[in-house]
Order: sequence, then structure tokens, then C-alpha cells
Amino acid sequence: GANIGYVTLLLATGLCAARVLAIEPQDSVRALLSRSIEYNNLHSIITVDSRALWDITGAELSLHVPGALLGSTTITGPPFGVTEFTGSQRVTTVTLDDLLGELAIERVDFIKLDLEGSEARAWRGMRRTWERNSDLVMCAEYFTSPEGPELLEELRASGARIQRVDDEGDVVDLAEQGVAPYTMLWISHGQHHTG
Repeated sequence: GANIGYVTLLLATGLCAARVLAIEPQDSVRALLSRSIEYNNLHSIITVDSRALWDITGAELSLHVPGALLGSTTITGPPFGVTEFTGSQRVTTVTLDDLLGELAIERVDFIKLDLEGSEARAWRGMRRTWERNSDLVMCAEYFTSPEGPELLEELRASGARIQRVDDEGDVVDLAEQGVAPYTMLWISHGQHHTG
């Protein structure tokens, strides 16, 4: 999700975005996100939603909370290196397609996904948005979960160009021999992006 809002604030201030949608289901983290938005007087630009992105709208699921890792909550399973959870929270799911429809948002230029293993599910719930926005670019953290390879297969099947962001921040071609945990993917509609 949006976590405490680091990327959300960058998008709202640094890129002159007309509107930013921040989705963060964890209550305590969303409270910090909301404080950051208010402190920076960005409430007219940033909309916050408390649901979890998924492939269906209206499901009630458990969001597992690892105590030491702020914002590393997950629906699908423990984040890399986490062996136990300290709590859980019930969340309602929404597809991005449905959420954008509720907000009457048609044009989407950029999506950042960091969903601790739910990226494939979220992808399935945003297919209409992807198909309608030919200039859309996504930046998604590749999470090593059982659904990680499914995400790559489904993206490739859609005709998406999948690249990665290297350690210097450049967008480079993705190696065919697999993807390391926590690789940041750069996903576009087949056009080539460099640096």
C-alpha cells in the first residue's frame, strides 16, 4: 500500500500530479499517511482509500501485521524474512477498476504497487484500467510469493514490456533467468524506456 506516504508525497509535489490516489489498508499506518498529507497541505490533491487492492471487490480478509516492520502487512503470507505476525486486522477489498469507477477517474498515468505478495491479485483487478490507458506505466515490487511467477506470466501474456529498476535507478531490460526478491519492476505497454 501507500505506507506512510513517502512516494505519495513525492508524486503529489515533485511531479505536479493533478491527483494522487493512495491506498493503505493498515489503520495505524494510514493514520500516519493522513497526518503527512495534512501537514503538507495536500488534501486537495491526495485521496486516501482504506481498502486493500485485490481481484474482487467486497471480500473481507485478514491483513497480517508483523510487529517490527511498519507497513509490511500482507494478506497472502509472510514477507521475506518474517517468521511471525503480531496481529491482524480485517480489511475489505476493492479492485482498482472499481475504485477508479467510484471516483470517476478515467485517465491513469502511473501506478506504484508494493503489496507484499498481492500484486498478481491487484493486477487481475486492474485489467480494464490497463487496457484503457495506453500510456500507463507501473512500478511494482516483485515479491517472492507463490503468485510472483504468475504475475510475470500474466503481464507477459497481456503484451506488457517488463523491465527492472537497477541499483542506480536506471530502467534496464529484465534478465530471462529469473527475478530476485524485491526487484522493482517497470511495466509499460511495450514501448521501450531507458534511464
